[in-house]
Amino acid sequence: MKARELAHYVIHKIDQGGELSEILKSLEVYLEKKNRLDLYPLTLRYIKILLTTKASKDAVRIVSPYEIKATTSKAIAQKLTDEKVTHVEEIDESIIGGFEAMYKDKKVGINFKNNIEAFKKHLSV
Repeated sequence: MKARELAHYVIHKIDQGGELSEILKSLEVYLEKKNRLDLYPLTLRYIKILLTTKASKDAVRIVSPYEIKATTSKAIAQKLTDEKVTHVEEIDESIIGGFEAMYKDKKVGINFKNNIEAFKKHLSV
C-alpha cells in the first residue's frame, strides 16, 4: 500500500461522483484499521497534486501581458467552449499586447509580439 496509489483511488472515487469529505473519512478509517495513519498526510499531498493537475488540464489557459478582468476571462473561456470549465490566467510581458487563449486543441487571440516578428520578416524579404 502506497500513498500515491491511495491518492489515485481517491481521485477515482471523486470522478465517480463521490463526496470528497466522505471519501477522506473512509480513507482515514481504512488507514486506521491497517495501522498506517502515517500515510495520511502524504496521501493528502498526492491528492492535492492530482486535483491541481487535473484542473489545469481541463481549464482554459489565458496568457496576456497584463491582468485581465474576471468577466473578460470568463467571456474568453466561453468563446472557446460551451463546457463549464475553469480558466487559468498567466501574465507574460513578452507578448507586448493582446492575449492568447488555449483549450484542448483550440487557440484564439492576438499576440502582438508574433505580429511584429512576422512584419519584420516580411520587411527583410
